[in-house]
Amino acid sequence: MKEWAVCRQIVGPYRKNIKFAAYDYEYDSYNYYQSIHGAAPTTALINDMANAFLNAAKDDGWSAVLYMNNDYRRNVFAAATLRAWDIWLADYTGGPDIPCAVQQTGSAGAVPGISGPVDTDTAFKIFGASVAVPPYTCDTSGTVEIARGAAYQALVTCKGRPRIVAGTSDVMTVLHRYDDGDRHYYYFVPIGNAGSETGIYINGGPRQFVARVK
Repeated sequence: MKEWAVCRQIVGPYRKNIKFAAYDYEYDSYNYYQSIHGAAPTTALINDMANAFLNAAKDDGWSAVLYMNNDYRRNVFAAATLRAWDIWLADYTGGPDIPCAVQQTGSAGAVPGISGPVDTDTAFKIFGASVAVPPYTCDTSGTVEIARGAAYQALVTCKGRPRIVAGTSDVMTVLHRYDDGDRHYYYFVPIGNAGSETGIYINGGPRQFVARVK
């Protein structure tokens, strides 16, 4: 609770530019606790701290997200904790291993104006209570296999051009083809290795379908 109070004070002036508040308990957090208390924190305590921080953020009107890697997902955070929060998953091995709100895809990105490498992320959710996911329909679901050198066409029907992303951009390229009123046609072109796959997400909604390289 003290951590949230300090965090809220620091980020409060910039709230209009912040999409969400996240709780990140890492190996350094574990080691710091052990050095202060002379004993390792239990997984139950780590879950309690995460939930206390995020519930406080939520009560103050923030979108709350739990950051983790796959080790913490499998071995530290309880199923109830995972169900309670949007997940920000550090997973550099392709598409996310579980459905998540945000995937950290790497740590060697480049941004003009920033010296040195930066983390890269893909968001699968539109954050902000006042922002609704625009309604849409798509003629594709399930899993689609696409051979290298070929392309798959999908039709998305919605008001305005949709925002379509591949969860793993080095597996599949998304190309806008043309619009016909509210009907929007897209090509999905494989660029990854045979057998690799990625989720396709529309307008920040849940995964619409899986595109697999044949």
